[in-house]
Amino acid sequence: MPDSNIPRNNIEEIISKFDLEPDSRAIFVEGITDQNFFEQFIEENNLKNVAVNLIEWFDFSNHFDDNPELIRNNKEKVVFLSNCFKNKLSVFNENIMFIVDKDFDKLIFRTYDNDYIFTTDYNSIELYLFNKKFLEKYFKVVLHGFPISSLDTLKKLSTILQELFIIQFVVKSYNADIEMIRLNNSCEIKKNGEIKFDFEDYLTRLLNKNKMLKLKKNIIDVISESKILFEEEIRNQICGHMFFDLLYLYINKIKNNIDLKLASFQRTIFLTVDYKDLCKEPLFAKLIKTYS
Repeated sequence: MPDSNIPRNNIEEIISKFDLEPDSRAIFVEGITDQNFFEQFIEENNLKNVAVNLIEWFDFSNHFDDNPELIRNNKEKVVFLSNCFKNKLSVFNENIMFIVDKDFDKLIFRTYDNDYIFTTDYNSIELYLFNKKFLEKYFKVVLHGFPISSLDTLKKLSTILQELFIIQFVVKSYNADIEMIRLNNSCEIKKNGEIKFDFEDYLTRLLNKNKMLKLKKNIIDVISESKILFEEEIRNQICGHMFFDLLYLYINKIKNNIDLKLASFQRTIFLTVDYKDLCKEPLFAKLIKTYS
């Protein structure tokens, strides 16, 4: 939750600031995880004088009436602010980037007619960690070994994560404000690494939680039809927070010898990222080109 005590910048004032300081170098992001991720990349790659701005630092309250989606959606705030820069900044500034998660953009054919805005290469920041090299490092350094290889772990999780992705996509098409639920009650994980996901149970729990159970048959039909939308790149078929949730459950069941909790796992997993290795990804190559 954003801190209500943080003094927020007026949108018109921040645009005026960049008009007066055209050499300013800035990135605008959705949340604290994104901010930490990009700041670390900037530091590791010796990029100088680049400010990574959290979208919650800016005041959108004057725009809520005409744009109600801004009230609870940080991605929409980033997009909105990028459009303000496009329309009101006197000269295009190539040193400014607005970065949002790709999410379901490709499936809903959403594009951005704005040279300030960029999307993650995969569905979210977390999916850069869907990487056998980074995960193997976590197994070795943090857990002091794991009985299932990082590659086999990712393979075992992939099918379930794809199912969860399409469930979330379809259910959110009925109600964008659904409250997601944890996976632990619908997953059976054995010590040998085998994992079973109860699709029916999870969907029922999710719909019941959001008072949508009467739509279950229609949603199942749409889910079946939507599976043809899958593409080859697995990281565009996964929701980042679901990946972290399921991976934690897997580790917790098979080998959690350090009493690892979900919250600490979600932070420590980022310590495995090789930020120089990320330069091969198009978004991060763009960052290097822009700010070197």
